[in-house]
Amino acid sequence: MGYSVTQIWLGSRRVGIVGLDAALKEVSALGLTDAEAVKAEILKRLRKSNYIAGSVEAEYGRAVHREYRRLLGEDVPEEQAVLEIRVYGGD
Repeated sequence: MGYSVTQIWLGSRRVGIVGLDAALKEVSALGLTDAEAVKAEILKRLRKSNYIAGSVEAEYGRAVHREYRRLLGEDVPEEQAVLEIRVYGGD
């Protein structure tokens, strides 16, 4: 059985999610309009093939909802990665 991995921005890092495209299409077919219900349904499907820690569940929810809106044709800005440089030490 084949599977697809889609990379999306999760905060400042890219993560691979197995089966995201299929989950988005399945949830789209349900015709849900409430954003929280959409997030919950997508995450429920993704948990079958992906580990989603409770500590980052809200972040995953926002990220997959952004991809869902993109699937629906909405103009959604791309998530921007933040590069943080720290300099330690010195004279």
